[in-house]
Amino acid sequence: MKGIFIVFEGAGGTGKTTAATRLVEHAKNKGVSMFQTKEPSSGPIGTEIYDILYGRKPMVSPYELQKKYVQDRAEHIQTVLVPKLSECDIVLCEQYMLCTFAYGMLSCPLESLIDLHYEILGNNFLLPSLTFHFDLPGASAIKRMQTGNIQQHYWERAAKIDKVRQNYHAALSTLDPSLKGKIIPVDATQHPDDVLSHIWQSLQNHLSTSVIPDLIRDPVR
Repeated sequence: MKGIFIVFEGAGGTGKTTAATRLVEHAKNKGVSMFQTKEPSSGPIGTEIYDILYGRKPMVSPYELQKKYVQDRAEHIQTVLVPKLSECDIVLCEQYMLCTFAYGMLSCPLESLIDLHYEILGNNFLLPSLTFHFDLPGASAIKRMQTGNIQQHYWERAAKIDKVRQNYHAALSTLDPSLKGKIIPVDATQHPDDVLSHIWQSLQNHLSTSVIPDLIRDPVR
């Protein structure tokens, strides 16, 4: 694979999409090819998940819903992530494995969510080179979504967001030390310009110049 795989994680309303859009544009201006995607994906399983979350299809059991997330991830890896990594310098995915852990832990034990990944993905799991964890108090995240007139789905309710934030921290604390070093905290209370600068600088610090020429030395302007 030519490119590197990075992930933006965090509860709804933390600014992941804004940061991703700005990062892709900044990378383009620097001559770095970047592909932006997200999970749930736009594939058939991902579309079904969105239909469930927005009430267009009946809700399923918590475990079955998380199983659909991992099945969508397996399809996403095979049909989108791996092919795009052979074409682009960077592939950025909004929400990935940690998202399944943080939201899934609202109703399922973490161990069962980990087992789902082994059961469905086996050895075909794609680990990110870097994961950026966007952290923001739940009240602020909800306010952002309301201010931006963002339609809130099943997970994006005030009663869930704070718990999801706690679950992210709990899931991160269980990671192997070798993986913890690949998690970059993002203070999502900061101005979008500062968030972008932090992400770009982190890419400079962690990624090889042989993979992404010029990216490593160029500051955000």
